[in-house]
Amino acid sequence: MPPRGQKKSTQPGDRRHQVPTTFNNRPQVVHFRRLEKPNEDGFSLEMSGMLTYEDVTKRIASHLGLDDPRIIRLTLQNPHFRHPKSQPIRDKSVAIPYNEKSNFLYYEVLTTPLQELPGSKTLNVTFRHAIKDEVDLSHPNAELRLFEVQDHKIRKIYSLTEQLKGICNPYWTLCAEEIPEEEKILGPLDRLIYVCHIDEAFPGQFRQYGKPFFFVIHGWETAAAVRMCIQMKLQIPGDEFSKWKLKYYSYGKGQQTKVLSLGDNAIVSRFFQGKNLYENCREYLCLEHFDRQNPLRKTDVASASLVSYSFSELIIF
Repeated sequence: MPPRGQKKSTQPGDRRHQVPTTFNNRPQVVHFRRLEKPNEDGFSLEMSGMLTYEDVTKRIASHLGLDDPRIIRLTLQNPHFRHPKSQPIRDKSVAIPYNEKSNFLYYEVLTTPLQELPGSKTLNVTFRHAIKDEVDLSHPNAELRLFEVQDHKIRKIYSLTEQLKGICNPYWTLCAEEIPEEEKILGPLDRLIYVCHIDEAFPGQFRQYGKPFFFVIHGWETAAAVRMCIQMKLQIPGDEFSKWKLKYYSYGKGQQTKVLSLGDNAIVSRFFQGKNLYENCREYLCLEHFDRQNPLRKTDVASASLVSYSFSELIIF
């Protein structure tokens, strides 16, 4: 132990900040790959013996043409499966046992220096669209919204001023999407609602699946008009869409789960009046149709996540 008040040595011989890029003092070639694309070849550098973490990031930054090596984060390779470990290098003083020798390192280029990250959290956000798999913004300054999806339902929208520190549930999917222009100017009788897909497994039970999405309904629109607009939005052929049913679904603590079939003349907005989307995620417009991509088999029923509701289904005209 050094005398009180004297700092520990940080000379090259001090192992506290060493990254085990090699496991002996001989130079060897180390292969670097982007963590986002671990199966793609990156670049290789010849490294001398046990370099420090800072030395390695400086070499990478120089190779990539970056001014600040502090924004580079390193992850070791799992020597058994030959892919990145689940966590980046945190304790830079821990040496890897010789039987875990690997000459691969994975790197990330962050927007924030590593020294500022201890109080931060890494979030995986999926950029998506209601019907498209590949999405491009309509213009560079497009307005986005951030929301959570769980069990194929939208569970929460984050306001611009809301803190994200409460996000920690691995069963939630955090999504972002561009806000369409039609949603930015809503009349007093217009409503922005949630829509989800369901497949009725048995009478009184259904399964949720597919991509939920946001949709604008107007105060005067009937279920028939809403169906037509949804068909155009999702680009579903008419013969297939004619088999889809429109239903209203609501649930809540201490309340009976309710599913109402909507006849063509039903005014849809009557079921969503005065609701704040940022506070209410307990009612949806449902599209009931057969899940062709992942049909529910009898052997899957026991493990499927089914929602039960009152069998006394109400038909609204």
